[in-house]
Amino acid sequence: MKRIYRLLRRIREPWTFGMIPEELPAYLEERGLELVEDVNSFEFRKRYMNPQGPHMKEYQFYRAALAQVKSRENQLQIRFFRSFFQ
Repeated sequence: MKRIYRLLRRIREPWTFGMIPEELPAYLEERGLELVEDVNSFEFRKRYMNPQGPHMKEYQFYRAALAQVKSRENQLQIRFFRSFFQ
């Protein structure tokens, strides 16, 4: 992690955001969202990249999270869908 931070500092690319995984649900909750899924880098790569290919050892601290807008009971939800195909 320190190596990555030094690299980013050297190329003047600021590290602007990070999240402690255990704090993610509360962070999302404060913003009207709920966590659907949170997976580590190995699981993400296994699902969405070549599962038989070489796995990067670097960046193991990366995670992928999926969140959705919380539904509020008794609140009218309007959804609009328009098809441009006939």
